[in-house]
Amino acid sequence: MGSIKIILKQDIPNLGEEGDIKFVKRGYARNYLLPQKKARNYSKQNINILETQKEYLENKKLTKIENANKLKEKLENEKISLPIQAGEKGRLYGTVTTSSIIEELNKLEYQIDKKEIELKEHIKFGGIYKYRIHLYHDIYAIMELNVIATQDKKQNINQKKRKTFDKQPIEVEAKPIEVEAKPIE
Repeated sequence: MGSIKIILKQDIPNLGEEGDIKFVKRGYARNYLLPQKKARNYSKQNINILETQKEYLENKKLTKIENANKLKEKLENEKISLPIQAGEKGRLYGTVTTSSIIEELNKLEYQIDKKEIELKEHIKFGGIYKYRIHLYHDIYAIMELNVIATQDKKQNINQKKRKTFDKQPIEVEAKPIEVEAKPIE
């Protein structure tokens, strides 16, 4: 199957924005985009409709850029701290993922999709880490995440008890064992 040209009627992630002209596979257009009314066929009539809406679409894109820049400023002023259980050497029990960050952003009343957060690495130790949130085309908010490694008090007490117990010498008396030998019949 080949590809065909379509005109998008709405924004579609990883494809394009409203008003964009794109090449897509025939089956994708025929089975999904056109029946869901997310796109139009590329024809003279639909191109004329696109030309009449051009100014409206440009204003809509400018509004999206403006809103993304405002959200970027707000997000970059936020500080997020995550207390996570950790072992003696500071290694976390588990890792900090994008889901953990999304939960914290939701508490601050931001509606951001999990796919928009970009972590460079899995976070396995406490410390300050930077990550990006993709807001619009080339607009990214760069944020800091403070991962605080915490330890349970109970865990520390048990470890101290074990350490003091292990340090005490154990006295053992060596006694010879008497074994009675019997002939094999």
